[in-house]
Amino acid sequence: MGHRNRRAEQIIAHEARSFSEKAGLLILDSKAELVGLVRAAARSAGRQSDMVVLGPEGNARFDLFGGLQSLDDVEAVTRRLLLATPPHGGDNAYWQTATTSMLAAGLSLLAATQPFIGFDFALHFLRTWFMGAQTLPKPVQEVVAAAKERLRPPHRAGPGTDHHQLQSALDQVELWHDLDPRTRSNLQSCLLNVLRPLMSSAAARCFGRANLPPFDPGLVAHNGLLCVVSLNALVQPDLARFLFRLVRQSFFDAVQRRTGARHRLCGLVADEFPLVVCREDVEQLATVRSKGCFVLAATQGLAGIDDQIGERARRAVLQHFNTLIFLRSLEEEAGRLATLTLGLRREGAPSASTKAKGGWLIFTPPLRPSSLVPVCPPGELSRLATHQAYALFRDGSRTEFPVRSNTPPPPMPPPWTGSAWSSTGRSIQICGARSCAGINMHSGKPIRSCAPPSPARISRFEPAPECSPPGHERPFA
Repeated sequence: MGHRNRRAEQIIAHEARSFSEKAGLLILDSKAELVGLVRAAARSAGRQSDMVVLGPEGNARFDLFGGLQSLDDVEAVTRRLLLATPPHGGDNAYWQTATTSMLAAGLSLLAATQPFIGFDFALHFLRTWFMGAQTLPKPVQEVVAAAKERLRPPHRAGPGTDHHQLQSALDQVELWHDLDPRTRSNLQSCLLNVLRPLMSSAAARCFGRANLPPFDPGLVAHNGLLCVVSLNALVQPDLARFLFRLVRQSFFDAVQRRTGARHRLCGLVADEFPLVVCREDVEQLATVRSKGCFVLAATQGLAGIDDQIGERARRAVLQHFNTLIFLRSLEEEAGRLATLTLGLRREGAPSASTKAKGGWLIFTPPLRPSSLVPVCPPGELSRLATHQAYALFRDGSRTEFPVRSNTPPPPMPPPWTGSAWSSTGRSIQICGARSCAGINMHSGKPIRSCAPPSPARISRFEPAPECSPPGHERPFA
């Protein structure tokens, strides 16, 4: 994104005058550099009141334990905390199961005995219990005594109540007391790994600043708000991974709870996708599109995604992006993907023409094919110039030659029906016609695919001179 990012401003300004139609955006800023740009775009669209920033320098906080109002909420909050680390133990499920049971027991004790659960108190209770010796620390003893009191008459209710869940938490306290030292030590390591991202001062500013209002990222989908989650993932990778997963899960949960046929447009923007991707994206991306949600993602290459989720999961994630943009890349895997994805084109005798209409130019590929050749031969991506790209559109059409634009296209009206981002953070304006594609390669401009235009609607693009068919004259000077 940049100060000239006209398309980003259009997304932010989409039907801004109508509360029921304005689009919601959740932007994962993994380099902590987009807050000022998004705020300027929101101000120019008259949506500055919709702007929320989460992170160490944000104007709101993510209330990690605020949803723990009763024992019914324990499972959801436990699932949140487990997002901090990958599953423990590998093929040995004991360590992951034991870690989950301990976290659920601690949260159950807090939910059953505390009228208000703040970030500092909850974190202190869990850490004190997990690191305590066989004798329970005093804060844990007080909570356990209050939980036992609740199970005694007349506090204990009749059959069908939650006393079984609370009794199970107390049983876990006794089990922890009786564990042998070696097993306890290994389990303590697993539990501390879960809590470690929450121990830093930056985490306290993200989750524990009581002077800031709490914010639920699900409101982005419900109310059409603009939320930027800003945290440098290269400086604080563990906390950034945890925070990005938390807000993304809350956002996707809100989207998945949608019912009916018509939904408010909302979207997730992920710059530097390898810094925020996780395995859960495979299932989410397969279904959120039908609920009015789009995803824009940018990556410098595929190796970073493979390092995070593995090659098989990366392939599953990529197949849910309907529009793919390939810019210059030296990565062998990216070139192979472009070659296989873009397929073949006809190549024959030179027969090309250009036609001008209203300042727009259209390029007609060769009309007398004689052979099939790859659209993007191996090594072709490494030879592209700046702002050149190949594009695969959501309707299956593609650009058969590298394309670029010298001037941005005119503004196009909503509704927005689908989006994607280029592989280097630059982007392309795409029309749905099979034979033409409007390309806007100015830095950071979002991509839109729309309904097929009428025959009179001509898009602008320029075949790269080094990749034009023999005999073809460049349509731009």
